[in-house]
Amino acid sequence: MARKPRRVCVIPHWWTEEQKANSSCGDGSHKHVTQADANLGVSMKDYVWLIEERIVREMRIRANIRDLSAKVGSYLAKRIRQKADWALTMQAQMQCRREAPQDSVF
Repeated sequence: MARKPRRVCVIPHWWTEEQKANSSCGDGSHKHVTQADANLGVSMKDYVWLIEERIVREMRIRANIRDLSAKVGSYLAKRIRQKADWALTMQAQMQCRREAPQDSVF
């Protein structure tokens, strides 16, 4: 039986320490991602670790990822760790888009 991927809490960038302390994973106050997605988010500077392998803070406001994008994220992170050429190229393209001025067109 396959093990369920470890989940990581993702808290908004504007939360205070009090809000963090008063939240729980069952109250719907924050979202969760897989460990692989959290690591990818940290490498792309979307998240920063607050508690290693348990809690990340979002660095900016982002739209929620749903459906196919969410399913592909952990696979892409795995292939980046394995140094697959296509995955590294995709990661570089995503980083370029984040660093480019908002009015540029790709």
